[in-house]
Amino acid sequence: MKKISQALVVLSSFYLTLPAASVAQTLAGGQFCTLQQVKKNAASAIDMCKLQANSNQLSASEKSNALFTLGYGYMLVDLQQEGFSINNLGRTIATWRMATAIDQSNMKPLLALASLNRIFMRPQEAELIYAEIEQRAPENWQAYTHHSLNLRSIDEPSTPTRLALSEKAVALQPQEPMAHYALGMALLANHQQEEAITQLRLAEHNFDAQQFDEAGLMPLENPSQVMASIVQVTPTASE
Repeated sequence: MKKISQALVVLSSFYLTLPAASVAQTLAGGQFCTLQQVKKNAASAIDMCKLQANSNQLSASEKSNALFTLGYGYMLVDLQQEGFSINNLGRTIATWRMATAIDQSNMKPLLALASLNRIFMRPQEAELIYAEIEQRAPENWQAYTHHSLNLRSIDEPSTPTRLALSEKAVALQPQEPMAHYALGMALLANHQQEEAITQLRLAEHNFDAQQFDEAGLMPLENPSQVMASIVQVTPTASE
């Protein structure tokens, strides 16, 4: 906690210090930092996100989302300039931590951090983040779904955990396509093709991977493509 607090102090005194007049001008112009803007031009969008995160005119939720986007911009810039290493993501991690501190109901930054740790082969760190999320928000279906899907690159030993996590997500939010998608993928890993297809069909309607994983750190196949691949590899009765 001490390290996190120190990081927040650094952020508030350095990364986010911008003239009040600039903040007012940007907000008055209706300009808002978005992930789409960051992906197009990270350098210019970063300044806009700083302005929003520094504004007293926005709610805690809006500031938190601005910080989430700001951290994403830092990630793109720093990985490009400094190299593909998690050691180059110090200000991304600090910014996402600050986003969650400002609005503790915003789990997007922590879920993105968990994905980053998976990408950089740090499974223990990822599991600690998931444990933190599940302690903070035990009824958050998205956290269990995200956790289950982030384990899909690991072989058989993870399957029971994936099943338990995705079943909990479906129980919490039975109408949510992404929860059914996670359960379908876990069932598929458990060699339960028919049950997997049932869940994937439930996920097919309103499936939106981009909305679920805004940072794009967890590539997901469309349920229709997954089901098509199951049909192709499943032997027929005559065989």
